Parts: sequence; structure tokens; C-alpha cells
Amino acid sequence: MEERLAALSAGTADAGRAGDGDEWPDAGEESAYLSEAGGRAAAQALPAERTPAAQEKLPALDDLVARVPANIRAVLDDLFRAKFTGVRRMPPETTRS
Repeated sequence: MEERLAALSAGTADAGRAGDGDEWPDAGEESAYLSEAGGRAAAQALPAERTPAAQEKLPALDDLVARVPANIRAVLDDLFRAKFTGVRRMPPETTRS
């Protein structure tokens, strides 16, 4: 910041950036932040296998669509143009109980 203020008083080309009010971190601060952020991301890594149920075969899409009443499918189509495209297993923590 002091370097930018000195550049402003000297009238150099870098002076236009001095008055913007934003203080950018130097290389040391940025490096410290990135190393800390990388540590947080590694701590939140997902486990490879959650439960034995994760390995069971999923039902066919047509079987699941047949379970949804026809009037509900019609409303979904009218409101959202929803099309059933595939069956995917969702982690339990992404759904509400």
C-alpha cells in the first residue's frame, strides 16, 4: 500500500490503481491462504464407499416411472417439462429425512 501511495505522489503510471480502495494481498499472504484452503478441501474428501447398499443394482428407469401416478407425471410435464432420463444413487446426506 505504501508503495502505491508513493507512486501516486510521484505521479507514475501505476498511480491510477492506488486510489481504488482495494488492498490486494501480497504473494506471501496469497500463498498462505491457498495452502490453508487446500488443507480444508483435503479434510472434506468423500469416502470411496459409503454403505453396502451403494453396490446393489438400481432399478430400471421404466420401472421407476411406472411407480409415479399418471396424473403426477402429466402435471410434472405441464409445469416443468420434466423428462425422466436416468437413475442415479444420491448420497443420504443430500436428502432430507
